[in-house]
Amino acid sequence: NIEKCLPHFKKYFLDNIQNTFSLKQNIISLAINCHLHEEYIRPHSWKLFLKTITFNETTTLKSWLEETFKKREDFKKKLKEAKAKYDLQKQKEGQSQSDNKFSNFEENSSIKHLIEIDVERTYGDTKLFQDEYIRRMEEDILYVFAQENKPTSYKQGMNEILAIFIHAFYPFYISSPIKQYNSQLFDTWCSDPVKYLNQIYLFFHDENELQSDLYYIMF
Repeated sequence: NIEKCLPHFKKYFLDNIQNTFSLKQNIISLAINCHLHEEYIRPHSWKLFLKTITFNETTTLKSWLEETFKKREDFKKKLKEAKAKYDLQKQKEGQSQSDNKFSNFEENSSIKHLIEIDVERTYGDTKLFQDEYIRRMEEDILYVFAQENKPTSYKQGMNEILAIFIHAFYPFYISSPIKQYNSQLFDTWCSDPVKYLNQIYLFFHDENELQSDLYYIMF
């Protein structure tokens, strides 16, 4: 319920963005006293604890918006490149291969298949994780990480950790009517954050951007 979430988001984050010490202490206190869930600010609190957003003495609403936007665009680029590379290698599948080594396609296909199997098994008896949208989102996040981090790649168990974050974040992300974001729009919002509070909240909790946010929370 966005009407319940908005005032808490404003109170703990927007109103304290220039006082990072107070912001952090308030969130830590809520967590220690097991009241965090009552304040409807779990996603950004986790981002704060895991240091996936930068809050320091130089942080402004504009810098927070732009940092979030940049990370989201970077992930989309990574995802697009990973899928294109996989498809290209798939097209070359019929080319000659070494008898003793996997081709790039075989190796990537093996990892992709393992991820798909593990994701299908992840909380398979829970309705949320039976949803095809959620499963595809998990697969994309894990596969992009595997491609971006070849020495580490994907390891079984990462799917279980990711599922915890999905369970914590998914209920707070909602549909946003805004489909394109840019610096000029952020300037408008920053000129009067109270007036544009709804739009700012929707930006940070846009369900179309959940996948990108989860990638940087996870990795």
